[in-house]
Amino acid sequence: MNLFAIIVLILGVIAIVFPNQFFMFGRSWMFKEGAEPSKAVTYMGRIIGVILVISVLLGKFK
Repeated sequence: MNLFAIIVLILGVIAIVFPNQFFMFGRSWMFKEGAEPSKAVTYMGRIIGVILVISVLLGKFK
């Protein structure tokens, strides 16, 4: 497994486990203090994380 695949896999797992923090990373300056992402953003972050993990795993077994 190359370095890029490992990084994408780690990002996918982080997006699944911590979707709010993953979304706010690099964007926190745009929002007021204490702002939380909506439920839709949380679900979409988890879906993107699952897609990233599946794509890395399928690429490894290809």
